[in-house]
Amino acid sequence: MSLFLLLFACHGVTETGDAGMVGRLLDAGGQPISDVVVRTVEAEFRTDAEGEFAVGWKKPDHYVFFTHQGLFYQRTWQDGEGGILNVHLPATRGAELTCPAEDTALTLLWSIPPGLEVRRTQKCTSGAVIHLGQIPESVPIVQGEADSLTLYDDGTSIRVVAVGVP
Repeated sequence: MSLFLLLFACHGVTETGDAGMVGRLLDAGGQPISDVVVRTVEAEFRTDAEGEFAVGWKKPDHYVFFTHQGLFYQRTWQDGEGGILNVHLPATRGAELTCPAEDTALTLLWSIPPGLEVRRTQKCTSGAVIHLGQIPESVPIVQGEADSLTLYDDGTSIRVVAVGVP
């Protein structure tokens, strides 16, 4: 256990459970992600060089959240999880979005087991093409007011997704 986790343990959270989450933030290749502020409703902690963090929480808010490379992540504690959790971010790809015919705001949502949710909210101007940067490789659920949208990967249409009002 790193020095920061030992110091944090003096304040009550030594492993993931009812009192908080102790974990490591890792990219899709298993490499640590440093300098990300991991938050709960009650606390926050910046990941160290090893991607480690420890934050306290209270019922019913058993989740952590953070932003990394323009995406919002929320990791919810699953019953039975304990110890130091490895929070793996999903593999990503570059993509563009062609906005629907009407101005709207869209939320792209990915649910990735166990307990990880990834979100990207995007304002869309009629017919605009928006570079989304890196987004998870899987197909998102889309929330917003539009009939359809198209995501592009390297200029090739990869998916037309029906959308609905959340």
